[in-house]
Amino acid sequence: MQWTFWLVTYNGMGGHPVLSFAPDVLLADDGNSFGSAIDEFEICAHVEPAHGPAPGSDFLMTRFRDRLPTLPKSWFRRKKKRVEIAYHSHLGSAEDLLGGGFAAQKIPDVAMLRRACEEVAASLSLLKSCMKGADDFDVAGFLDYGEAKTIELRALDDSELLSRLTKAQAAERERVARTM
Repeated sequence: MQWTFWLVTYNGMGGHPVLSFAPDVLLADDGNSFGSAIDEFEICAHVEPAHGPAPGSDFLMTRFRDRLPTLPKSWFRRKKKRVEIAYHSHLGSAEDLLGGGFAAQKIPDVAMLRRACEEVAASLSLLKSCMKGADDFDVAGFLDYGEAKTIELRALDDSELLSRLTKAQAAERERVARTM
């Protein structure tokens, strides 16, 4: 199963060198199968800015602020076998998360990674609202698995969590290299 995690702001969206791996750290691929209906999850964590919009971007900020109260939401794109989940994140401000300081840290902020994993785990319950009984996917089993992995993650010490992060990052580099 492929995971994509985006941080969405009022004027764009992007990945993060640590937080984008939260789903992979939480739900490391260990060969479990819950059905053939889903191949990909796309998770969009909406983060608010610490300050007002950039000059000329007021309309983007208005649109973003209007969207926040409608979250969380989920969609299942059956033909693409993709679940999309959008929620309002409370990890921090867009500037803090996407600015050079946090992203460039040599040793990742483990507490922030843990919070990102918790948010991802909580967002997975939205599967219940977008899947149908006829879809070949064991939603209850997957959510139970996610809960068990969340409990397991809480018990990990920081070095074990960082080891999972390193493995997830290496697996993504290998996956990208194979596609080139």
